[in-house]
Amino acid sequence: MQEKRKKIEFKGASDMPYLAVSLANTEENLTGNWRSVRPIYKNGLPPCKNACPAGEEIPIYLGLISQKRFREGWSKIIESNPFPGVCGHVCYHPCEKECLRGRFDKEISIHSIERLAADYVHSHRYKDNNKKKRERKRATKQGNKVAIIGGGPSGLTCAYFLSKMGYSVTIFEASSTLGGMMREGIPEYRLHKETMDKEIEDIVNLGIEVRDNTRIGRDIDIEDIRRDYNAIFIATGAHKARKL
Repeated sequence: MQEKRKKIEFKGASDMPYLAVSLANTEENLTGNWRSVRPIYKNGLPPCKNACPAGEEIPIYLGLISQKRFREGWSKIIESNPFPGVCGHVCYHPCEKECLRGRFDKEISIHSIERLAADYVHSHRYKDNNKKKRERKRATKQGNKVAIIGGGPSGLTCAYFLSKMGYSVTIFEASSTLGGMMREGIPEYRLHKETMDKEIEDIVNLGIEVRDNTRIGRDIDIEDIRRDYNAIFIATGAHKARKL
């Protein structure tokens, strides 16, 4: 005569198995009276967003642009990246390597779609009597002042987000134009300077003061900046070439 096994009882969730396996047969543990798996709650990012260095909300803006809502898609991009046009031209798009669509047929050309949204917005900047429509709203400025040394992509991005948060920002740039390595290190055939200039203009129009032709240590002393500003962000870049 087969010995009847002891009924399995769980005292709490910690006793329940993680895998969907039965610890006894249904003669001892009737279906509906016991749990065979303990749920696991896990937050995850879409693979494309997880691979994006800027952390863009890629699935969201792809959905908007697929509905021809280009301006809304562009607005979603600039929540995390003030240079959608620049990235649409020169980003090496690691997001596309992780695109799940590639498992079915072909990955989505994310960087081309980002470029499309930026080109659409830039080409529709003038409406009604040729008046310029402001694309990015200015935030109400608070009392704190931040100095940014260097007007390249890092300095401009920092200025963009700080200005949106309400800080008063001043950029100190040694050359006569902003852009840094975007302007000096990327040839015209790879990045149209007009696209970059429009996006830099949008950033500066948030109310950012620019002091170009101002080299720290030559035209102004760092101690003067420390005295006049609450914080300093150093974004001098890496212009010195490396040997092959």
